Amino acid sequence: MRILVEGDSWAYTWSAGSGENTAGPGFAQLLRNCGWQVDCTARAGSSNLASVSRVEALYKDYDLVIWLQTEPIRDWLHPQEHHSRLLLAVDPLLDRVRLHGGLDPAISQYLREETYRRLAAVPRTV
Repeated sequence: MRILVEGDSWAYTWSAGSGENTAGPGFAQLLRNCGWQVDCTARAGSSNLASVSRVEALYKDYDLVIWLQTEPIRDWLHPQEHHSRLLLAVDPLLDRVRLHGGLDPAISQYLREETYRRLAAVPRTV
């Protein structure tokens, strides 16, 4: 069985000397240690929609995809990663972000819904 692990740093396999303080092997390596054939295309700092884009491009080559979610604000901060128009959709709401001192709950909900809508559209086999 071929497994794809995708997401941000929670899924990323850190290498020795990367400058990051990690407590042990990455998520994908733990699965490999159990004998599974695992590829990890996760990227540290990645947004949800960028990692979903990688799933959309690669899922056909795998029997199982494990996707780990990150903070929705990354989709707003890094729209160029997933070639989205999300920045245009949420930029007028910038004052609300400032008002709340962080990502407004409405924006966060919108970003989560867009992520899950795209994930739901990826064909699955049982």
